[in-house]
Amino acid sequence: MVRTVRLTSSILDVTVDIDRGMEILSIRHIPTDTEVLMVTPWAEHALTLRPVPATYAAEASEAAWHASYAGGWQTLFPHAGSPEEVDGKMRHYHGEASIVPWVLDMASDLRLEAHVSLNSIPVRLDRVISLEDGSVQLEDRIENLGGTSIRYDYQSHPAFGAPFLERGCRISTDARTYVPHPNVDVGEFEPGVAVDWPNAESRFGETDLAAIPGHNSKTLRLGWLTDFTHRVVTISNPRTGLTADLSWSDPIRKYAWLWQDAGADTREPWNGRGYTTAIEPSTRTTVFEKQDSPVLNAECRVTFSTRLSLHTEKFAAKERAQ
Repeated sequence: MVRTVRLTSSILDVTVDIDRGMEILSIRHIPTDTEVLMVTPWAEHALTLRPVPATYAAEASEAAWHASYAGGWQTLFPHAGSPEEVDGKMRHYHGEASIVPWVLDMASDLRLEAHVSLNSIPVRLDRVISLEDGSVQLEDRIENLGGTSIRYDYQSHPAFGAPFLERGCRISTDARTYVPHPNVDVGEFEPGVAVDWPNAESRFGETDLAAIPGHNSKTLRLGWLTDFTHRVVTISNPRTGLTADLSWSDPIRKYAWLWQDAGADTREPWNGRGYTTAIEPSTRTTVFEKQDSPVLNAECRVTFSTRLSLHTEKFAAKERAQ
């Protein structure tokens, strides 16, 4: 059985799964009755697999992670991406903290507090998720309990989906550069070759990267945004007037992954059924940056804070057109 906690205000209804990484499963905007996060096509089955036993080998962790992935918003730590050897030990796909059960310390309508002590590295995470007006704030305090320094990844992983997401939505940010994944060629851009954001020259001509693709457009993008002035990325729906602002202040996360799938990923378990745009503030690019990755020294702490704010225009586009 899935153990969840709900946070509610007059504007937001938020569901958090205690047993899988303290992830945010759902964010519903009450005034418009709109779910803003993606729900995977296999979400119903994914929930039956929880809590996920953390006994599988790191090399087999990607399939296990996706099997129990129901969408939503995860925090990836101490690793993001494929299993990889770091400091002589293999780290699990998307990090241990994103999948193990947490301990719930306090919960009210507007705030919850939880913690977890990891097995793979001597680290404790203390998390606070809170609501304020139309905003969800997630704050992690990470403490190295060991006697040696630890290199790590930290990535927020909110994936947006329908009904909030649809053709006509747009991404706004002051990031100036988009870098396609250097190890994955999805056809649109030269892998690893930086292009201007948002008007980029692709293999097929000029492309407006800010335009959210439609449901069945067979679009697949995987890369990252960088060269930010302000660490804010906005997705807006001009038809409904609903806007989502994702912001973070720490200078360590100087990248934001962009993952888009509009029925193009045919691998298991997607099978061409996916529809999402994910914006993922991150300390890393595509491969573990052994020289440039953050280091958490012995008995030291670091804090990351990420905020998602939802709001509506006074008059939506469809109302102005009448």
